[in-house]
Amino acid sequence: MSWAKDEWKQELPPKALQKICDMEKEYENLQRLRQQQDLKIDGYVTALEKGKIDLEEERSSSAVLQKEVQELTIKVSNLEAKEERYANEIKNKEKAVEYGEELLEKARHKLKVENEKVMELEKSLEQERSEAEKYGERSEKMSVEVGKLKQEKAHISKENENYKERLGALTKELQTLRQIISENEQKAMKVAQESEKDNDESCHQEPVAMGSRSDAHAFLDILKKENRTLLRDLEQLKLQREQMKSIIEEKTNEIERSATKVAEMRIEVQDLRRELKTSKGKVSKLEGTVESRDRELGNLKEKVAKYKVNEERMKNEIKTLTWKNQLEAQNKHDELVEQSKRLETADVEKGRRPSDSENHAEESKVAAMEDKICQLSKENESLHEQLRCLREINSALAENAQEKDNRLKLYYNEKHDEIKKEEARLERVENLLLENGRLKERVRELENEERTSSASVNVCARCKQEMMPNDDNSSQKNSGADKKERTLGSEDGADEKMVTCKDVVSTPEEVDGTTNEAMTDNMEVDEGLQVNGKSLQTAAGVDKEQVTYLEHRYQGLNKDAEDDDIDVISCATTEHNSSLQHKILQVLLSLSTIQMEHEMVLRGVNKCYSTVKRIKQVLNSQVSDTENQDSMSKLYFDVDCLFSQLNSAKAIGQRCTTSVKSQIDSIAGYLEKIKEIDRDVHDDLKGSRSPERELSWDNFESERAFQTFKEATVDPLVKQIEDEVEDTLAKDCMSNLQATTSKQNDLRKGSQTNKQMNPIDRPDSAEPECKPHVTENALEFDDFVDVFRNLMEESNDLLSERMESLLQHFETNMLKNIAEIQKERQNKQKFPKSAENSSREEDDTAVVNPGKEEKHIFEELELMKKKICGVQKLVKHLMSSIELTKQEKEETHSHIDILTTQMRNMSSHHDMRYTELERTLRTASERELTLQRQINDLQTAKEDMSCNYKESLDNLRQKEQELAKLLQEIRNIQAKSKENEQKLKNKIEVLQGEKTCVWHDYMEASKEARERKNEIESLVAKMKKTEVSLMSLFNTIGNIDDFLQRAKEMNLFQ
Repeated sequence: MSWAKDEWKQELPPKALQKICDMEKEYENLQRLRQQQDLKIDGYVTALEKGKIDLEEERSSSAVLQKEVQELTIKVSNLEAKEERYANEIKNKEKAVEYGEELLEKARHKLKVENEKVMELEKSLEQERSEAEKYGERSEKMSVEVGKLKQEKAHISKENENYKERLGALTKELQTLRQIISENEQKAMKVAQESEKDNDESCHQEPVAMGSRSDAHAFLDILKKENRTLLRDLEQLKLQREQMKSIIEEKTNEIERSATKVAEMRIEVQDLRRELKTSKGKVSKLEGTVESRDRELGNLKEKVAKYKVNEERMKNEIKTLTWKNQLEAQNKHDELVEQSKRLETADVEKGRRPSDSENHAEESKVAAMEDKICQLSKENESLHEQLRCLREINSALAENAQEKDNRLKLYYNEKHDEIKKEEARLERVENLLLENGRLKERVRELENEERTSSASVNVCARCKQEMMPNDDNSSQKNSGADKKERTLGSEDGADEKMVTCKDVVSTPEEVDGTTNEAMTDNMEVDEGLQVNGKSLQTAAGVDKEQVTYLEHRYQGLNKDAEDDDIDVISCATTEHNSSLQHKILQVLLSLSTIQMEHEMVLRGVNKCYSTVKRIKQVLNSQVSDTENQDSMSKLYFDVDCLFSQLNSAKAIGQRCTTSVKSQIDSIAGYLEKIKEIDRDVHDDLKGSRSPERELSWDNFESERAFQTFKEATVDPLVKQIEDEVEDTLAKDCMSNLQATTSKQNDLRKGSQTNKQMNPIDRPDSAEPECKPHVTENALEFDDFVDVFRNLMEESNDLLSERMESLLQHFETNMLKNIAEIQKERQNKQKFPKSAENSSREEDDTAVVNPGKEEKHIFEELELMKKKICGVQKLVKHLMSSIELTKQEKEETHSHIDILTTQMRNMSSHHDMRYTELERTLRTASERELTLQRQINDLQTAKEDMSCNYKESLDNLRQKEQELAKLLQEIRNIQAKSKENEQKLKNKIEVLQGEKTCVWHDYMEASKEARERKNEIESLVAKMKKTEVSLMSLFNTIGNIDDFLQRAKEMNLFQ
């Protein structure tokens, strides 16, 4: 087509052609420019699109960053709230610490006061120890003196025995002398008669009279010699009596002194005991204070432990927050770097540089993030500082607690030492009491000696009574002798016969007088001994009273304990009869508890089955992954509940068996005691031996027993066995009770009739009424006890084996199902298409598993049937023994009626107990609600404590700053004080120099004053001498004047 273009140009002029060429060139240039501009526009459009995309990305990132910023602000606000809480906690803890410090100060003050008291007590203890030592020395001296007194008393007792022997000899001699005197009187009367008769015939019978006179003179000489010897003996006895009186007075004085000393010692012992009681009370109070302080320390330790736990928790939280903040900062920094790199690469690709505004905005963002990072780092540093402060505070608190512990330990050790010292002191007091016991024994010996002395006094009294008539005769004889002496004095030179008669009469009278004097002396001695014995008895009575008082005080506890034992024994004897009924009622209650616990077991088993069904449903269900997770969590929770329920069922079964076994053992032992009582009664009474028969359960028929064993079900069989067991237990218990009561009544009746009737006339029908009931019922109950034990043991074995097998089977199934579910999840994640097939397989397994479980259950039921067959055999064996005891059913119908009434009462009682238990459960649920509320309140309080902890941290920081300021002020004050001290030291040195100078001046002045004083004294002495000399001169002058005047008067100068 180019040729068409050029043709229209051929006819044109050249200028037009040139212009056309120019226009074409311009057109080509414009097309090129337009193409270039189109290309640029396309590039700009792509760039705009990329910019829009980048803007959208940046907006999304900015939105994310804004969300993060909001989250960070929320976290910062939370952190601030936590800091405030922690400050509040710290304030509260500071208050608690201040309160604890106040308590510590108070405790220290109390400790000081108590230490002072302890020092005073120690001083008093030392004084008491010294006094006790003195008393010990005194007691030793007293023991030595008592030994000496014993020796002296032994010597005195020997002398008393000698005196008694002498008195016996003297009494014998007096009797002989009396006989001799009577004979002499008779002879004298005969001589007087003969002399009157022979007066007329004197001339013829003079030589005979002379012979009789010579015989009378010889007899009188003998009597005079005997009288002289008796007088000498009397004088010796008087001297011995005086010596004995002096010795007895000394001994009485010594005994009185010893009694006063013993009384003082007893008073001092009582005072010491009182002081010991007071000291024990003080020690108990101190122990109480120590225990209270130990409790306070324990509370403080617990608080410190709580603070430590809170610190560790805060540390962990701070670490986690710092770690999270660091990670977030790093991630954000990395994202920003990546974004900047992307923008740079995009700008490079576009062929232009980023604008300054964009760079500035990005730099501002980076700077803001760096500022945030710096702030977070600063916050981390502040938190670390807070932690350091808290650690220091905790360390200080721990040190204070350790110091307090050490102080309390020292104080406790000191108190323990004091208690040991007081125990030693008590041992010394016990030794003193032993010494008092020894003194009591000595007093008893003295009493025995007094009894011997009293016996001697009685002997002397008897002798005196015997001597009283002789004294009357001797007084009459003395009066006659005096009259005869008067007549002889008036008649100068009367007959010699009358003189001889007077001598004969006077000699026996003198003998009687000497004997009377001796007896009076002996009576005086005996009276003195009686007085001394009375004084000794009074002292011994006082000693006895004090010793008995001490013995009562120290043996009062033992007597009280013995009285308590006696009361306990009497109560036991009274309660022995009532314990029979209580124990039998306890058996019935235990059987009712067994029923309740069996019901609880059934409920637990039902719960187990329900949980197993839910687990099967969860395993068969096919849901999404999130739903599977929820169902698995529920499954695990159900499994835990199932295992807990099964364990509780086990525990309940064990409790049932233990309770029933314990009750059965107690009843068996009690029945053995009843058998022994029956044997004793049978031995005592006549005709009481009755043949023992084998008894069995009452109202039990063989057909009813074997009907349940023929059937396949087990529950009615178990119920029937339990009902029969309860009936038999109740019947046997009541029969035993009635038998024992009837036996006691029979015994009482027999004891009353034994007094009234002869053994031949006693009725034999009243004795053996209730005996067969007791023995036969005891045998029946023994058989029942053995059977019931065997049944319980077998049932326990069955329960344990069944529970173990169920648990093992359940665990294996659960583990298999869990493993299969995990594998299926993995397969679903890898191969989602095969999920449907796996779900179908699960359904198949779910269908198969129930069949296996049913087979296992049927196997267990077969085992139970086999064991029930064994029980049937045992029951058959029992039935063979029951058939022998059907004859005695008629006797027990009355007992059954009574037991039915009692069972009704017991059932009502059990209903009441059940209502009470329901009430208690309601109260327990209400308490649980209250506890939950309290827990919530505690959580709120915990949060408040955290706030307080933050506030306390802030306060601690402020206080640390204040402390730093105060330390600086203290340092300045110390510097100023040092400067002032130096100035004062300089002044003191100057003053000391001045003082030394003044002292030297004072010494010199004192020396000068002394010298002057000596000079004045010498002058005074000289003046005195001059005065004396002047006085002498004046005297001489006066004398001279006198002399001169005399001379003038005498005119000598003329």
